[in-house]
Amino acid sequence: MDDKGLSTMYDAILFIVMISLSSIILTPIFEMQTINKLAGERYRENVAEETLHTFLVSMPSNFNYNLGGSIVDTAAETLGIDVADNNNLYHTITTLILGREQLHKTYNCIIAENLCSQFMIPISNNDSIKLNIFTEDFNEKLKDKIIKYLLGHLGDYNFNFTAYWYPIKGVHIGGILQVGDPIPDTTCYHAEETFVIPINIDFNKNLLFNISYIKNITGILEDHDIDNITKTSLSENLTALFRGFLLDGLLYNNISYPSILDIFISYGLSNIEDAIENISSKLINTAIGEGLYTLQGILGDIDNTTYYTGLFNILEKEFIDYLTNSTGINFYNLTGIITPLEDIIKPVIWNILEPIVEQLTSYIIDEFSSTSSNSIEILMDLLFNQVSTKATAVLVVWEDYI
Repeated sequence: MDDKGLSTMYDAILFIVMISLSSIILTPIFEMQTINKLAGERYRENVAEETLHTFLVSMPSNFNYNLGGSIVDTAAETLGIDVADNNNLYHTITTLILGREQLHKTYNCIIAENLCSQFMIPISNNDSIKLNIFTEDFNEKLKDKIIKYLLGHLGDYNFNFTAYWYPIKGVHIGGILQVGDPIPDTTCYHAEETFVIPINIDFNKNLLFNISYIKNITGILEDHDIDNITKTSLSENLTALFRGFLLDGLLYNNISYPSILDIFISYGLSNIEDAIENISSKLINTAIGEGLYTLQGILGDIDNTTYYTGLFNILEKEFIDYLTNSTGINFYNLTGIITPLEDIIKPVIWNILEPIVEQLTSYIIDEFSSTSSNSIEILMDLLFNQVSTKATAVLVVWEDYI
């Protein structure tokens, strides 16, 4: 080998050595960059998770709102009263009469109460309305509290907080609360937690075993192999069972049992009726309660209950008259409003639920075909799995990238 060839070989070996040394030197740097990146992402994920958890179990200080505040404010504005002045006599009186203070309750409890009180129902596939007009001030005050808390704990992070509860999964009846910025398409960090709602959707599971649809399904499974004819019959009975359980109610021994939707609507109506009664009674206690006891002291031992009940009924009627006239809603007959509304919303809900039920019935029939053991138990589990007794809170955080 000549000197030129030898020199070229030395150069090649030296080059390889230099590359190897460079990789040894630079690898820790590259690895450190990767580790730092992963650590940064994990830190941001922790920020979302820890902030959400800490927030939900924290108790707000000085949280209060006025029941039906927006209705009363609207009426006051028409009379020329400055409702924006928090120091005037109007604000003092309305706070005294309509004020509600939440003491010793965590945010998750307050949010759960808010979601349950909204009485939100769908009027189309893409739109919903909130029927409880007394909770508007509750909504706005709670949103302000949430925003202030998250701004104070997230620093420079942008955020979006959403809490929702839908008693029938996949259908937007129930309640939703949302604050923060729209979620961007950039890298975001999510945290999610569930918490119990203060409403008992109690349905007698044992009752279902005696419903005609279940008996039909059991009879088909016991007497026939699964073929196209029995699949059709099973599908019809399963669909009717799901619809009755979730929307229309079920019949047993000529007794009608409410559906999940009926239970929710009944709860919503009682919520609104309780709000009217609470406002009325608070108004009476504040305005004339002391007067009644003074009158009793002057006149002696009178039947205070009779006078109180009579005055309560008179003033409650005046209050309901005002609500009916100012909103156009007949508060004397809320059931008369909701019943025809149910006839409108049930087909809307079924349009949303039908493809879900079709998937479930197909899955159940496949299960029936493959095994006969615990088939009805599987059906029961899937049926009750469509009902949600917990609310969900989601916090999404992200940074601005320049």
